[in-house]
Amino acid sequence: MRPKIIVFGDSITQLGFGDHGKNGWVSLLSAEYSRRADVLSRGYHGYNTRHALSILPSILKDYSPSSSSTSLLSDILFYTVFFGANDASLPTARQHLSIEEYGSNMRKMISIIRNNSNSKNGDNDIDNCTDADTNTGLSHIPPPIVLFTPPPCDPEAWDRYCTVTSPRPLSPRCNDNVRKYGREIIKIGSEFKNCPVIDTFELLSGGDRDSDGDGGNSNCKQYLTDGLHLTEEANTMIHKKLMDVLRKSYKHLYPMKDGEGKYGRVGVPLDGPLWSELC
Repeated sequence: MRPKIIVFGDSITQLGFGDHGKNGWVSLLSAEYSRRADVLSRGYHGYNTRHALSILPSILKDYSPSSSSTSLLSDILFYTVFFGANDASLPTARQHLSIEEYGSNMRKMISIIRNNSNSKNGDNDIDNCTDADTNTGLSHIPPPIVLFTPPPCDPEAWDRYCTVTSPRPLSPRCNDNVRKYGREIIKIGSEFKNCPVIDTFELLSGGDRDSDGDGGNSNCKQYLTDGLHLTEEANTMIHKKLMDVLRKSYKHLYPMKDGEGKYGRVGVPLDGPLWSELC
């Protein structure tokens, strides 16, 4: 069985395999790991972290040590957890959650994933690994959980989408609020080992995360299709940032590049024999 990558999130993950023929960050990730690992997309449109927390055990069920399945958590290379766009909607929106509950739910999700791990030594980390470790997948190191801050929004465009383009109940947004939820994710990432954070708010020109106000709103419009969801360019930027994190900090999880992609020293190798070995 090939190792697995589990991507868990809201509509930004659900649409990560592409929308209207456009590449998404998850489809690009799948291409990177073609013949190396299976990317399991668990994206749920409209979900906040309360919804996500309620379904996480069922997602992990087939990959836990107590499962009868042969695919255990040691076969998982890494997780991504990408929530907050809906939690950070304004209080009049049905999906809104307070920043306190958002932080609590995210911490619980990280703990649930870690507690379901069957790693031999969950306290070990990548800094102490050897080349032998990296070439065999570091089965004794818990899989990283890559966190993402919620991306910026364009409140006017999103309101127009909800009232004119695709009428539905309003779920008002505000970049200043999104920024605060992003700060919470960055704080949470610092509390756990092997939980790097990708700041999509700053990456997609939402503005400086340490400032206040919506000054960056006009700069992020080019990355949004409807004021909330991401363009192909934005998806490409997120994918590139994720691969940069893996390449720099988790070289054992990066696609193997040397040795014809299969017989190198470090990284995830190609599955099966090379064609040249068969004929």
